[in-house]
Amino acid sequence: ELKMHLQECFPITNTGIKTLSTTLGSLRQISKLDIDFGLCDNLTNDGLSLLALGIQRLRSLTYLNLNFAKCEYLTDNTLQSLALSIRGLPHLIYLMLNFSKCDLLTNNSIKAVSSSLKLLRNLSQLHLYFRGCNSIDDIGVEALSTALHELKGITDLTLDFSKCTEITGLSLSSLALAIKEMNFLSSLIIGFDGCLEIDDLGFQHLNTAIYGLKQLNILNLHFYGCTQIGDTGIESFAATLKELHSLGQLTLSFSKCSNISDASIKSLSQALSGLKFLIDLKISFEQCKLITNEGLKEFAEAVKNLNKLTILNLFFRGCDTIGDTGFQALAASIKELKLLTDLKLGLQECKFLSNAGVQYLADAIKELKVLSILSLFLEDCVLVDDTGLEYIANSVKQIPILNDLLLGLQKCKMITDNGIATLNSSFKTLEQLATLSIYVDECENLTDASIDNLSKTLQEMKNLVRVYLDFNGCYFISADALPKLKEDLSNHKFLSICV
Repeated sequence: ELKMHLQECFPITNTGIKTLSTTLGSLRQISKLDIDFGLCDNLTNDGLSLLALGIQRLRSLTYLNLNFAKCEYLTDNTLQSLALSIRGLPHLIYLMLNFSKCDLLTNNSIKAVSSSLKLLRNLSQLHLYFRGCNSIDDIGVEALSTALHELKGITDLTLDFSKCTEITGLSLSSLALAIKEMNFLSSLIIGFDGCLEIDDLGFQHLNTAIYGLKQLNILNLHFYGCTQIGDTGIESFAATLKELHSLGQLTLSFSKCSNISDASIKSLSQALSGLKFLIDLKISFEQCKLITNEGLKEFAEAVKNLNKLTILNLFFRGCDTIGDTGFQALAASIKELKLLTDLKLGLQECKFLSNAGVQYLADAIKELKVLSILSLFLEDCVLVDDTGLEYIANSVKQIPILNDLLLGLQKCKMITDNGIATLNSSFKTLEQLATLSIYVDECENLTDASIDNLSKTLQEMKNLVRVYLDFNGCYFISADALPKLKEDLSNHKFLSICV
């Protein structure tokens, strides 16, 4: 096994790659190769062609992980050389290729990789990343889909074409034809964030393919900003989700899909309630402004039934028609999830969330006695003040095993030194806390008193390793206060303070 993490090693040139290639040629018995060249801007086609020759000699490889993310000078010629080397690895079981943000790559790169993939009959785990490669479109994805037809033994599949802006719903339709033949698939991760031309029809075709994957345990779908996906597409997905009885992990990102409404939430909730083995649920509906309290109530009712959940991450940033009534329902459901160890709630810019809503959530959180990770994002929740912080403080101090706490309070302009002091007092009881993140950017009423209080408490917290503090835009904090805070907390292994 050989691992080389060379990310951001800018001095690497073709001479170094030639040496590496020669070395690889002498290691013909290794079975695992993992090389990270991310952000190595000096890599060129010539150098990578040399590397491909070295890899071609490793015919015993079963595991190959190559990261070239943001190597911006790589072209189709590079991929063609690499693809030729891969087709000579008959024992390959695991393959990960990351070419995200390699802007010069085109459909020809996908075609070259695809022509080699279909020869790898033992391949069971495939992970391909072409995020931000804007010259790739439906033609490239169709070529990949044709190759995937030949790989019916795949168990883990990741495809990321996020921000490939020329891609349309036709890509989902072509991928669907291949995916529906993968009867052994247990993990499917699909990324099309920012592909604005993807629509309900393409999404429906993908859902039809997923419908038959009875062994699926992990499903991640990312469609951030795909504004042509709406209630029709989500209702189709919900019908599919009802059949995935073995699902243990579900991640859905439909943020900025502005046509999604309560109708989507209702159908999705009905499907979720039947997933009795789900332990990890992450859903993002940020900026979906048609979702209201009624939709959140439906969703909360479904979540309450998922009593095996250990991880729950929900993001409703900018859903500004949701208020305290909706969050009260959500809190009542969270309270029942006694096995939760990781809870993240993204409620930024929910302008109707007040101290009352925070109290509902805080009262639920304090019942989660095995919670070790808690993140509350309340940025720009303008109705939250010191009273809301008091509710949070009273909650967290009743969770003694809390290990990681993040509070995002940016632009909560009614927060004062008294609120920070109340929070600060609760930290003293968190003996196992290792990571603390507090973001109070643009909380304009804070003064040096908040800094002094935090400094005294954090110095006493012996298990605290990582501290992230952001006071940017707190204009009443003096120029001397933060340097002193950095000095006081210099014993922490990782300290980040922004002003």
